[in-house]
Amino acid sequence: MSDFAATRSVFYTVILVVAFGLTGCDATPPVFVPDNDPSIGQLDTAGVTYREVAEGYNATVSHFDTLFLRTYVRMVWQETRPDGSTRIRREAGDGKFLFRAPSDTVLTIEKISKVYLWAGSNASQYWLFDQVDDDHKIAYVGSYDAADPLGGSPSQRLPVAFRPDAMPYLLGLVALDPALESEVFLYEGQYLIEPKGLGMRMLIDPGSFRPTRVDLLDAGGWSVVVCQMTGRYGVEVDGLPGHRYPVVCEDAEVFITGQQSRLSIEMIAATTNDRRIRDQLFDLDTLIDALEPDEIIDMDQQ
Repeated sequence: MSDFAATRSVFYTVILVVAFGLTGCDATPPVFVPDNDPSIGQLDTAGVTYREVAEGYNATVSHFDTLFLRTYVRMVWQETRPDGSTRIRREAGDGKFLFRAPSDTVLTIEKISKVYLWAGSNASQYWLFDQVDDDHKIAYVGSYDAADPLGGSPSQRLPVAFRPDAMPYLLGLVALDPALESEVFLYEGQYLIEPKGLGMRMLIDPGSFRPTRVDLLDAGGWSVVVCQMTGRYGVEVDGLPGHRYPVVCEDAEVFITGQQSRLSIEMIAATTNDRRIRDQLFDLDTLIDALEPDEIIDMDQQ
């Protein structure tokens, strides 16, 4: 039995009852629940190899060693209090997403120059600064787990319930290793792959080779974080004419299985120019000095 079949590989159909709530909205978002799984026997094998799919996809991200995205972000998350109870929180505002391969990331939500949330990572650590409450600003800090390469097991302590370093993978910005193993199936007219050892599953459009959906998987192969992508947004690249710009998705919707947490990202501007990519943005000590959290929570001790 293949590794793909052994994990009962499927792509779930999303059940959405209400749209994302904006800040101040009283509607409670639904828990994200996957539909029944189609069996492996219902999936047809594609007439291409994994290497062909990976190389086609890699051509679409060849300019993305550095990337700056200006965004509008809506976020709903399920917060767990110290006593074990939960509450639903919401935030929305302008944002930034910065990526410097292979692991430097920044993801923010801001309003009128005030930073509400700042998530990020570098080669050894990840962090999230929750600045929503001026009277009690919290920094969550953790290091990577080699057994969980993309952080497929979401933390209920984090406002963003997955590690920030997973975001480039969820948005389809990171090249795949063509030497990895994966069967290629057809699912609703798209290529379905699960590169062995990554803890990730992808749906890739056969025409553009851009992903339309990326799932992070738990140890049993079940989807725990799901990113659905729609539309195309051109990324400015110095020296390229507009009609040759590479593209990212125009909108991304990220869901956490079994939770009410969700994240919506709308692209406003995109460029590969590295003038906004500065080393201090990925240095935890510098960020702690600048953002001055009242409490630092060590995620490695959770």
